[in-house]
Amino acid sequence: MARPPARPTVDELNACADCVTVVADACVKCGDAVYVPQGASETPDYCPACRSGLIATTEHDPGWTWGSVSH
Repeated sequence: MARPPARPTVDELNACADCVTVVADACVKCGDAVYVPQGASETPDYCPACRSGLIATTEHDPGWTWGSVSH
C-alpha cells in the first residue's frame, strides 16, 4: 500500500520563524497548522498544502481564507 505524501513543514516552505506565527489545527480542510504572515489582519483558513491541492485539482486558487478567491 502506498504511503500518502508527507505534509510540507515550515522549513520546506521557506517560512521564517520570525516572519510568521504558526496557528495549530486551523486549516478548515485538513486541520493542520496554518502560517500567519507577520502583520496579517486575519488567520488563513487553508494551510499551504491544502491550498496547493485545491489549485491542482480545481485549477482555481481559493485564496487563503474561506470564501475569498485570488485572481
